Amino acid sequence: PDNPNHWLKQDYIDAKDDMVIDFHFKLDDNTFLDERYKNSIKAATPSGKFYDRDILGLWTIAEGAIYSDFDKSKHIVKEPPSDFIRYYAGVDWGYDHHGSIVILGEADNGKTYIIDGVAEQYKHIDWGVDRAIEFQRKYGDINFYCDTARTEHIADFKRNGIKARFSNKSVIAGIEEVAKRWKNDDLFYVQGAVPRFEEEIYQYRWKPNSTKDEPLKEWDDFLDGLRYAIY
Repeated sequence: PDNPNHWLKQDYIDAKDDMVIDFHFKLDDNTFLDERYKNSIKAATPSGKFYDRDILGLWTIAEGAIYSDFDKSKHIVKEPPSDFIRYYAGVDWGYDHHGSIVILGEADNGKTYIIDGVAEQYKHIDWGVDRAIEFQRKYGDINFYCDTARTEHIADFKRNGIKARFSNKSVIAGIEEVAKRWKNDDLFYVQGAVPRFEEEIYQYRWKPNSTKDEPLKEWDDFLDGLRYAIY
């Protein structure tokens, strides 16, 4: 199932045509799957539209908070671990919007931590280059997964010796991957690392009453950088 405005639902399932028979199944209705497997799928599926569609088989509109499984009591930590095996970054270009660089550290247990970064408005590309070089000096010759909307900025990064990479910008798939990390307690934020994150995480929402799944283009600058890095 998808958004209830999908053509299949509107033109066939809701058409009240005697030639169309609609069957509704949930994950639990699949008798070929054992209970442990089904429970593991449920536990790993993010809340909201992902759970409603994939587990309950419902045609639902995406609404409300996008990362509804984020829980500050679990996912905000005071100190990062000391066993990081690698670092990498996500970059979202901006000017009127906040331009952001997100630094992630991956621990040897596979958990990922938001450990550093910046997010500021009205800054030109030279500012972004300078910040990236500072992070490079601090965390090593790391990859920066960048928003592909401004390829000239990616070229500027590369000219300055920064390992800029084209990110995969698949919005829904990327959001789902980040949401799974929160759901499975595999993603954490180090308290105070980047105050912009603490503003955005609760205000990043699905566009209300939309005919397709899309987030509001508000409070998404740092979180877009996070998505580029992870996905």
